[in-house]
Amino acid sequence: MNQLEKTAAAVLEANWQQGFTIPCQGLYPFQWNWDSGFIALGWAHLEPEYAQQEIRSLLKGQWSNGFLPHIVFHNPADSYYPGPEVHAANLSPHSPEVPTSGITQPPVLGFILEYIFNRLNKDQAFLDFIAEVFDAVYANHEYFYTHRDPQQEGLVYICHNWEAGTDNTPVWDFIWETFEVPEYDLPRKDTSMIDASHRPTNAEYCYYIHLIELFKEWNYNDATIAAQSPFLIQDPLFNSMLIASNNSLIRLGSLLGKSQQVAQLEVWNEKAKRRFNEKLFDPELGGYVYYDLRGERLLSHLSSSSFTPLFAEIPGREMANSLMNHLDGGRFSGKHFERLLCASFDPTSDLFNSQKYWRGPIWINLNWLIHEGLLNYGQNELAQRVKTDTLALLDKYGFYEYFECDRAKEQGAESRLWREQLLMERCAVFGSFKIESGMNIYDYLIVAAYIVFFLGMGYFFKNNKNSTDYFLGGRSMGWFPLSLSTMATQLSAISFISAPAFVGIKMGGGMKWLTFEFAVPLAMLFIMLMVIPPLFRSGVVSIYEFVERRFSASTRMILSVVFQLSRALATGVMVYTIALIIQAVLDIDKGYTILIISVITIIYSWQGGMKAVVWGDAIQMILLFGGLLACLIFGYKELDAVGGLANGFDPSRLQVIDFNWGIGEGQEYGIWPMLIGGFFLYVSYYGCDQTQAQRMLSAKDEKTIRQLLLANGLLRFPVVLVYCVMGLIIGALVTSSPDFMADLVATTQKHFPAAAANNGINTDLMIPIFIIKYLPHGVIGLLMVAILSAAMSSLSSTVNSLSAVSVEDFFNRGKRKLEGAAYMRTSKLMVLFWGIVCISASFLFGGSKSTVIEIINAIGSVFYGPVLVTFLLAIFSKKVNHYGMNAGIVIAVLVNLAFSSTMQEIMGYEIGVEIFWIWLNFTGVLLTLVVAYAVSAMTRNMVGVKEGIPFRLKREDILQKETYILVGFFITILIISYFIPLIFGS
Repeated sequence: MNQLEKTAAAVLEANWQQGFTIPCQGLYPFQWNWDSGFIALGWAHLEPEYAQQEIRSLLKGQWSNGFLPHIVFHNPADSYYPGPEVHAANLSPHSPEVPTSGITQPPVLGFILEYIFNRLNKDQAFLDFIAEVFDAVYANHEYFYTHRDPQQEGLVYICHNWEAGTDNTPVWDFIWETFEVPEYDLPRKDTSMIDASHRPTNAEYCYYIHLIELFKEWNYNDATIAAQSPFLIQDPLFNSMLIASNNSLIRLGSLLGKSQQVAQLEVWNEKAKRRFNEKLFDPELGGYVYYDLRGERLLSHLSSSSFTPLFAEIPGREMANSLMNHLDGGRFSGKHFERLLCASFDPTSDLFNSQKYWRGPIWINLNWLIHEGLLNYGQNELAQRVKTDTLALLDKYGFYEYFECDRAKEQGAESRLWREQLLMERCAVFGSFKIESGMNIYDYLIVAAYIVFFLGMGYFFKNNKNSTDYFLGGRSMGWFPLSLSTMATQLSAISFISAPAFVGIKMGGGMKWLTFEFAVPLAMLFIMLMVIPPLFRSGVVSIYEFVERRFSASTRMILSVVFQLSRALATGVMVYTIALIIQAVLDIDKGYTILIISVITIIYSWQGGMKAVVWGDAIQMILLFGGLLACLIFGYKELDAVGGLANGFDPSRLQVIDFNWGIGEGQEYGIWPMLIGGFFLYVSYYGCDQTQAQRMLSAKDEKTIRQLLLANGLLRFPVVLVYCVMGLIIGALVTSSPDFMADLVATTQKHFPAAAANNGINTDLMIPIFIIKYLPHGVIGLLMVAILSAAMSSLSSTVNSLSAVSVEDFFNRGKRKLEGAAYMRTSKLMVLFWGIVCISASFLFGGSKSTVIEIINAIGSVFYGPVLVTFLLAIFSKKVNHYGMNAGIVIAVLVNLAFSSTMQEIMGYEIGVEIFWIWLNFTGVLLTLVVAYAVSAMTRNMVGVKEGIPFRLKREDILQKETYILVGFFITILIISYFIPLIFGS
């Protein structure tokens, strides 16, 4: 529950009166009919028992003939006029013991009961309550059709403007001019609490009181009222609410076996809907209007009531389209959508007044009805606009009775409770009129401040004189920022999004994600001993220059191209992931978001060198981990409120260790493929990938490298464990909260229709939706900062590395050497080039069924094995020549591509056998080794073998403390993983 919802709940609780809820302190101190229905729906989210009490209290005021008054005066209060003594409802022989008014309001109880029933997941206890009150609600409907439909046409009348709920709509002006009234003494209380200029005038109030005086004179006799009342209106809002409640009672009555009453309701409804369209639709206006029974005329003016038939599913498609035209670039929205939706009266009319009660301002209860009606007709985008406009008003101004549609200024009574009801109502069936806090001005300021800081940091490190400065940070970096930077590149925004999604809700997912960490300590040890020392001592900028010294320029070019293509594709997926977040938060198309992130990053990359990249990564890693802890804490509190962790997930999600081999359908994340394939993946990624190796080459000495590799080997598992626990908690919250799941479904349907058709939900939306729905403002901004900085820093790192490789491997090799300004100019041009390539790549993978982090790993796994073997053979082999090496790389990559399930999905083919993608790292190693040695043997007479690069592993290098620590930690990871089902299952 976020802050806005908490405030709504607090107001509900403050206005609870031991059995019923008053709409507002002071101005509305009693129980109002349709307010009470909406309030009951709000209580269903907090205290379902209070919802039942609310409805029972309202029904205590029901008259013996089924009439349900608009006010029940349970308690004495002198702050409202007219009170029970003015209404004098006891003049009717049908009135109850409790004082009430003698007029009614739109009948909402029927559909309110059904909404609460669905909100409570069709709870049997609440169905029993419906059975308890069904006859009373049915009796109210029977009253309308037998006492308020003199022509027996299915349309009922209202006899007082207050019965419409739209008290002083300009439509009534045309009724008031048909009769005269005396001037009454009006001890009004409302104008002392609210700006009198916004309220109905005394002249209007005289008409209101005069009608009550007439009804009292006639002892509230319906036949006399129908024959003599000067006010007799068939109201589209009132009749829509009655028909909608009929629809609900039909469905509920069928569940309860009320066959006779259901049959009668169906007869009433069939007649009512047909006559509604025949009589109340004005074809010239293209909307539903009021009908004056006394004057036998249409009152041809549009209002928010004109759209409520959508809620009851009354109009056919043609009539519905006419209504939507008014909201979509028409009278109510303005041609350029300059007005918020939805004004209570036609903004183009001379009678419109943006401040005066029901003569123009936006009312939240009507907006909710319109929103639900639009969803009934598949108008999701238009419904979303109504929802967004409404919640923006509430978020900005607080809980007020109504708002201006042009200048969005709050008006009326503060905290009238149908606002709280609508905010509390967040269930799936209720149609996504959920709290959607998104980002406010403070969040945007935090994001803006960080972007400025980030660009400023790039400017601070802009003085780079040569390749060592620009690409290696002058070889002066310490282990702490380098270790954070190394982790941040992989454990960044994509991990924040995809890893928890996999653990929490992805089909087939769970804590088995931890198996990715099994091989990390061993890989760090291998890199520390076998890979980085010769690379560091060589003094290269592009690690592929190291390969050329052993093999040939062609080998260098092959690896360089492989790196550039694979890294650009993987980075494109990362940018796409961040676009998901911004899209969910700001509702900006992901294409625009990709461009915004990338352009800012390219600008930053032009300014900074490796120092800016490393320190940027370090900062974003700290921020991201802080955000991770915030999500963990807030998620746990929310989950605890709905039953706790044990009730929200399948216990199978706790299993980490599985002894499958990763071959065959459903055989994934087994201990053997994750250990073997994972080992080669991480050795290649951390040791032979330019983005990672470049950080190590930036270290001031080999001791620093050992320290950063040790830190990475020890810290990755705890960080990923926290990611996974967060995913477990928030995934359980999704399962336990129908509204959260509804958000996932609705957002997927809106932004990812292909995913909605295939999978139902895009699981990668889980964390973004949690952030904007459940976290308070300020924290939202900080998390957006963390995620944005992760994306920008990772993209900057990649673009920097790609630029380094391109410049060193294509422009600064052989006899052609770049110096000074030419070197820096070429470097920056390559930054621009690779930025454009990454932008293009980000559009490629949007429809994939896999989580984005799986896509990135799958792409890399095609190349990692061949790349690793190339470096190992360059260091240790004396028999492989460049023909063999080149052939091994190309053939292994092609075979891996053929077997990659991700490539099969993209290209649309199948090979008949399923191999878990992490094996591709191992198969790439084997294939490259076999082909390289075989081709070298066959061509040994054609080309010689260059002298190897001197390197010898010493015994003392192996028997150092880092070896024991990392091997011991590897065993610790396995033990912890084995016991995770016991730890969390209990």
